[in-house]
Amino acid sequence: MNAGKEQKIQSRVELVEALYDSCRAGNLQQVKDRLNQVPEALDGGDYDMTFHYPAHFGRSPLYLSAQEGHHEVVQYLLDQGANPVPHEFSARYHSDDFTDWMDTISERGHHHVLSLLKKAIEDTYGPPLDGRNFHHHIRTRDVTAVKNMVAEDSQLLFQVDTVGNTGLHWAVESDNLKMVRLLVDAGAKLDVRRGDGQTPLAVAIFGFHRYWHRDEKSDIIQYLISRGASQPLMIASALGDLKLAREILQQDPAAADRLDPLQRRPLSCVAEIGSKKIVALLLEHGADPNSRELMCQGGYALHAAAAN
Repeated sequence: MNAGKEQKIQSRVELVEALYDSCRAGNLQQVKDRLNQVPEALDGGDYDMTFHYPAHFGRSPLYLSAQEGHHEVVQYLLDQGANPVPHEFSARYHSDDFTDWMDTISERGHHHVLSLLKKAIEDTYGPPLDGRNFHHHIRTRDVTAVKNMVAEDSQLLFQVDTVGNTGLHWAVESDNLKMVRLLVDAGAKLDVRRGDGQTPLAVAIFGFHRYWHRDEKSDIIQYLISRGASQPLMIASALGDLKLAREILQQDPAAADRLDPLQRRPLSCVAEIGSKKIVALLLEHGADPNSRELMCQGGYALHAAAAN
């Protein structure tokens, strides 16, 4: 890297660090000014891949502001389009014993902030869980209870936890095809995304939270696809579907290197399974092995291929 480019990157890193400091301090005008200089840092990660921020920049301005109770800053960030679910929590929220990311905000008495976040999550992802604890019955594989609850109130299908998981996400994670069938037959949305962008089909392929560790659930994958779950190029690549990958690229060549809402790219997904034909196809259409993704600052496709 030449000195000029390195200096430019360092300058941008310092601007983002200054933005974080302003969020923690609750200085709204500084947040506005600094976010205007680095708009790509709105959700904490450099998702548009413009600048090479260090990995610890996965912290989100929204959460830094929320945990300090700066409701005006939180409202401003939400108004700018910030994801109401901080990615650093949605990617790790995977079990009953995981501390809810909103607990700290609540324990500190920041109830105005909590209200803003809950409303934003409801507006973005769906209504919150109520006292019936629908997701708990799904996780404990109580098919009878879930069937009865859905029969009484089908709106339970659309309730989400604090990171945007629906009941279908949890049914897939539980590797319970019977439960998945029940929810889909009852009207659960197949392509709903939780806070970090994962659809139920993505959960079936990549696992619930450890994206670096494939945890495929083949029967559920095939079932969701048979019921019409969407298969963008990232999914087609991850499943090694050469025919579908070709069809997608014929219609949309730029998809070869496009970042999915899950913050993954097709090339790294197919590199994990070693499909040389799809790798070649993506490269022919402009996929860049050095493109960065959420979990890697550059070259994740090579890392994935080496680990395969």
